[in-house]
Amino acid sequence: RERIGLVVLLGLMLYLVKIMHSPFGFTFNDELIHTYNVKRILQSGVLFRENPMLAVTPLYPGLETLTAAVALLSGLNPFDAGLLVVGAARLVLTLALFLFYEQASGSARVAGLATLLYMANSNFLYWGVQFSYESLALPLATLISFAAARRQNARNKMHRFGFTLMALLGMGAVVITHHMSSYFLTAFLLCWALAPILMRFAIALTAKKIIPWYVGQLGRRRLVHYVTERSGWLVRQLAQGWSKFDKNRDVYARLGPGGLAVFALAASLAWLILIANPTISYISPVLSRAVLSIFHMIAGEETARQLFQSSTGYVAPIWERTAGLGSVLLCLLGLPVGLRVVWRRYLGKAIVLVLAGAALAYFGMLGLRFSPAAWETGNRASEFLFIGLSFIVALAGVEIWQSRRARGLLRMVVAVSAAIIFMGGVIAGWPPQLRLSQPYRVAVGGRIIEPQGPTAARWMRSFLGPGNVIGAGMSNGLLMLAYGEQHAYAGNWPDTDNILETPDMPEWQKQTLQTWQIQFFAVDRRLISRNNMAGLYFDRTGGGPIPSTELFPPEIYEKFDRQPNVSRIFDSGNIVIYDVKVLSDVTLFK
Repeated sequence: RERIGLVVLLGLMLYLVKIMHSPFGFTFNDELIHTYNVKRILQSGVLFRENPMLAVTPLYPGLETLTAAVALLSGLNPFDAGLLVVGAARLVLTLALFLFYEQASGSARVAGLATLLYMANSNFLYWGVQFSYESLALPLATLISFAAARRQNARNKMHRFGFTLMALLGMGAVVITHHMSSYFLTAFLLCWALAPILMRFAIALTAKKIIPWYVGQLGRRRLVHYVTERSGWLVRQLAQGWSKFDKNRDVYARLGPGGLAVFALAASLAWLILIANPTISYISPVLSRAVLSIFHMIAGEETARQLFQSSTGYVAPIWERTAGLGSVLLCLLGLPVGLRVVWRRYLGKAIVLVLAGAALAYFGMLGLRFSPAAWETGNRASEFLFIGLSFIVALAGVEIWQSRRARGLLRMVVAVSAAIIFMGGVIAGWPPQLRLSQPYRVAVGGRIIEPQGPTAARWMRSFLGPGNVIGAGMSNGLLMLAYGEQHAYAGNWPDTDNILETPDMPEWQKQTLQTWQIQFFAVDRRLISRNNMAGLYFDRTGGGPIPSTELFPPEIYEKFDRQPNVSRIFDSGNIVIYDVKVLSDVTLFK
């Protein structure tokens, strides 16, 4: 109980870090996209309404449906309701991880340390608790993993039925909440179900083919006595390991998650094909670009991505780079010790073997971070694979802690290593200039003032109404979507970035306005407005990692003033909203 209390307390306190970072409203990229979906559900009572910024999100309405229900029942606004939902999800994740690790290891000490180490993954502090569909789906997937493990160890039929029902209902919730979480959960259950079959095949192959051939080759070749002794030791170790697994093969075959894996696979495919078919066109370009980028790097056609360096040229200080790389090195040093514990004690547990495989795959995914187009794929996969790595490193930590040679100094090394791993995760997980709360509200003369972006979005909602089609930069487009409730376009589809960054208005740009029926355009003369993470706040005039006060050249941000019959309808100084219906040749519609 003390261990559970400590890990829950730490998990919730780290969630408060995110709340203190953005205490007045959602400010992360995905948060504003999902806020728009919640508002659409509350206004219309209908699911699957179009989202112009990220079309795939309405097809997975689990988070938005739950948040809308909480808002309706409690009378809270979407922001407060979202904080409650994500906070409850963080509580579920912490408890489910502890209980899952305890079922896998049979040790509450290992479970506590593994849960603690999982909080050191780079996405835990901020990314995993933003108001986004993965923040709910991953805790549910972890809860399903615990239910499957507890179901395997249950002796009472009613208990087993209850955990089976919990897993099936949870799978349905995960499938309708987040695509990647459902795919990773399905892959995990399939690997867990197939592990006993593969292990029994390895046992049979080793016993009937490999060992006799290997020993025979040694005899015929008359190798030296040292090699023969070493080979004999290897054969004995293999035989002992296989026998450990073979003793429990009937239990694992009978109680394995094969049925749950088949259900998860069928549910994920059914939802993908029948409801969320656009997900294929959303994911496939990301994966294909990642694969091509890796091949280009191998062929020398593409330079590697620089670690600890932002796109603005900011380079992290030496102590941050040391802590970030040191955390990876410490995990790598703990890996062989943990795998040795698996070989000695847990080789008969299929679930532990799958977690060990996930730990090895984690280091394979780290290589993707050097690729400009694949680093995001590696980063997103690391949050799932770290579940296995934290378990294996926890086995190593407990093994060292409980060893006879352990003294106060050695135990202190274990504690300091855990702290460094956590620091490295925070450093690798979020841009340094955005780790602390940014100026979003300023008190001036007894009044509260917000940045120009949210103010412009709320002005448009109040005076022009919701549902107008508007083009903007990334930060203003997100604000127009979430707070202005406009049909906002930003980024490269359609190519609003190019429209905002060129001084002229060629015919193709007018054609883009006509094709997408864009009625208004929000032009922000600040360079920082193109940053969807840092462009939402007040400008900082004292310099720093992000030059937030730098401006585009006047010939760029004044291009719409040179177009005939295009008028300004809003001007806050840096942000100007233009009525461009004359260029797109459309009438105002709502």
